Amino acid sequence: MQKINKVKKSVNKIREISSFPSLPTGGDNKSFRFFANYWLGAVKRHEVMQEFFKDEKISWLPKVESAKNLTFTNHENSQIIKKLTQYGVVILPNFFDRKLSDNFAKLSMGMDDEFSHLTNNTRERKSVKILNEELSISCEFERRNTETHQHICGLNPPQSVKEGMDIVEHLAKQFYQKPIRLKQLQYVHTVGAGPEPDSMSTQIHIDRYLPSVKFFYSPFAIESKNAPFSYVPGSHYVGYPGFLDNVIDAVGDEKLALSSNKIPKHHLKSFGYKENDCVPLTCPPNSMIIACTNGLHGRSKFTSKIEQHRRLWFFAFYSQFNKFDLAKLYFK
Repeated sequence: MQKINKVKKSVNKIREISSFPSLPTGGDNKSFRFFANYWLGAVKRHEVMQEFFKDEKISWLPKVESAKNLTFTNHENSQIIKKLTQYGVVILPNFFDRKLSDNFAKLSMGMDDEFSHLTNNTRERKSVKILNEELSISCEFERRNTETHQHICGLNPPQSVKEGMDIVEHLAKQFYQKPIRLKQLQYVHTVGAGPEPDSMSTQIHIDRYLPSVKFFYSPFAIESKNAPFSYVPGSHYVGYPGFLDNVIDAVGDEKLALSSNKIPKHHLKSFGYKENDCVPLTCPPNSMIIACTNGLHGRSKFTSKIEQHRRLWFFAFYSQFNKFDLAKLYFK
């Protein structure tokens, strides 16, 4: 048993060391810059990611006024990647066929029914039957602030939406340029009971400093009152002069605020943006939002006095594109 545990620890350690590069920890910035420049060099050699690398800060990108300017009906893969590399985010309406979109909607409501009893930062794992399929689901209740909470559910991709998984995996393959298999789906139901105060939940931030992508699927319409995902189009570019300074400045401000028990400021100022540069990504039902989360993004606030809901499915692939994949680019 001890040998098995040692093997597991070793495997987990290798995964941790080889995982996709993350933000600086606030320690040795000199060391961070050395490795960051190494990985940025790899990005220059990636067939898709090289389009994110700029030798000077972007100033030519026209201001995006609303989500309509980021909504595209052409779902051909090459066109999606082209728009994604240009803006950093795209909204694709009517993404799945009727059967798939209905199944996602039914899964959403089924999980709401099964886990609505969870409160006070509790969690539960159980087997439930939804759409005639036994699903093992782990769900936790998370209080975000005084007015907002959410249920976060994780599960293996069900057969009822497998065709949809194949579509998303194929798109992920187009971005990362390697075969990708989704290991787990995440469903997040966020509820706003009233106008929302400032909190970490709505901080505009970056997840990574290298190009990385997430998929967000909404079976239901998201209006401005539903606290839509927000994004700063064009903020996803990397490698221009002062870029790493911006990254270090943003993370440093955040850690300083947290150490003083204050709510961190948005990362916007560190990258030269203002709050009105954020575009709320409202969308019709059955929409896929694809976002490069190395760009500035975050959830908008709930503002209504009437209870509002936002239901989203998350598809992330960070764990399947790592430092080994990046290092290989140097030998192409």
